[in-house]
Amino acid sequence: MNLTQSADSTIEDPYLVRWTETFERASLVNGMVSMSLGLPLNLLLMWVVACKSPEELRVYKKVLLSTTVIDTAFLAMCFLVQPVIILTLCVKAHFILFR
Repeated sequence: MNLTQSADSTIEDPYLVRWTETFERASLVNGMVSMSLGLPLNLLLMWVVACKSPEELRVYKKVLLSTTVIDTAFLAMCFLVQPVIILTLCVKAHFILFR
């Protein structure tokens, strides 16, 4: 493993730095795609359940609406809370926290 010394006297592994940058980029793209697809589709589902449900499905209206509300809230939380990666080279472990 080829380790290099940086200006602030910490050791950085180029492979781990590249992996971290790739993971952060992929996480951002994943959040954007899932939010841009999930939010409109969940809102559409809420409208369909609330306004266009046939009489036979009116019994399940509260269950379907609560499921879509929880799904939308979870989608927003996952979009707002992006992972932060902390690398420790002494044990070569990857720790993923959320901000």
